[in-house]
Amino acid sequence: MGDSNGPTRQLPDVFKELQQSRLEQQINSKLSVKKTSERKKKKIETLSKNREYAYRNMWNEKNSTELFNFSVKKAAVVTVCICALVLTAVSKNYILATGEKQEEKIETAKIQYEANENAINLTQIVSQNASNISAKDYVHEEREIPYETVYIEDTSLQKDEKVVKQEGINGKEAVVAVKTYENGQFVGESILERTVMEEPVKSVVHIGTSEFLKTYQVHLGDTLYVTGDTILREKANASAKEICTIPKYLDVKLLELSGDWCKISYDANQGFVKTSALTSASFTPTIVEESRIQRILTKVEENMNVNEPSGLTLADFKKVLSNNQGDTNKIFENCAEAFYNAEQKYKINGIFLAAIGINESAWGTSNIAQTKNNLFGYGSYDRDPMEYSFTFESYEDGINTVAEALVKNYLHPAGTKIYDGQMASGKYYNGSTVSAVNTKYATDPEWGKKVYSYMEDLYNKLK
Repeated sequence: MGDSNGPTRQLPDVFKELQQSRLEQQINSKLSVKKTSERKKKKIETLSKNREYAYRNMWNEKNSTELFNFSVKKAAVVTVCICALVLTAVSKNYILATGEKQEEKIETAKIQYEANENAINLTQIVSQNASNISAKDYVHEEREIPYETVYIEDTSLQKDEKVVKQEGINGKEAVVAVKTYENGQFVGESILERTVMEEPVKSVVHIGTSEFLKTYQVHLGDTLYVTGDTILREKANASAKEICTIPKYLDVKLLELSGDWCKISYDANQGFVKTSALTSASFTPTIVEESRIQRILTKVEENMNVNEPSGLTLADFKKVLSNNQGDTNKIFENCAEAFYNAEQKYKINGIFLAAIGINESAWGTSNIAQTKNNLFGYGSYDRDPMEYSFTFESYEDGINTVAEALVKNYLHPAGTKIYDGQMASGKYYNGSTVSAVNTKYATDPEWGKKVYSYMEDLYNKLK
């Protein structure tokens, strides 16, 4: 029987196919038995060899080098199988005669062929596995042990602020490991042994929680300012003992936080005030200048020392000596810088010096002031002031001369080191206040009060 599209198949070929099918069924049946005896195992091996032999003979009859063409139409294959079954029934004796004596009945089986849509590409698999090179490496090396970071909440820091209190340091360890590589790329390792050589040091980070510090952008130790006259107390409660009253705008140093209270230092005093009574330069920018002026004004009193600088800036001198009703000729306004420079050079209170000039010259309107550039009546005597008073080349020259004389003879005890490394004579020293200078500087007993009154007026123009 044959097909025009494939090789002609002879009857013996069909017989061999059936014989092969029978042998396969026998082997599969024998293999399913769990406890097979050694005799049966040998018989199965013999049957397997016969199957292999029959299979080879089936395809090597005439065209041993050709493969069976599986593209034969399914209808033709089915027809061949039916014919083979019929012939098998008729030729049973012939089949048994051509083969080895069989111990079991040969059962026929239907052979069905299906196309494999997911055929395995053996060439591709072999190629991929051949190129996949795996290697392992045994290593002994030193490695770093990463340090741990510890976070601690801190009420002394601004909220969310982070401060490293202790730097972290990595440790060291000796490691024995097996590293795995695929195609030269590291893919993993197995640690066999670890030995710590140096323990890591933890990193300690403090995280701030204070809303107050964040709002005013300050830290402990920074300067704060009281917003009004504030009572400094011994403890953080409203009924605690009063230490002193801090004048409005004055600066204080922040020491601690205690709930709604702050521990502060004010000059030589330490105590507690409410946080609501404080502000900062970043929160209230104008407070710094207001505090500076207030610091100056708190020292203004009748018994204040005038043998030290006032602390006023050049701008302050120009401000207080300008636009004064009595200074009709603007002599003091124009001499503001001269008074400031005298204070810097001779370390004398420049406002005190200006107040003497205002008192002695009636704001520069006196005859001696206008004709001799002498604002102080310096050198004059009561019996003839004009005759004995000094004449100066300029108002500035007179200001410097009087400042030097006061520092050297009236404001310091003998032997005190003064300007330019010189020593005070202390010839007329009676104290460093306005009233003390009055004793030997002027015969008018009210002179000191008059001078201080002018000083107060000038200082108040700073407000």
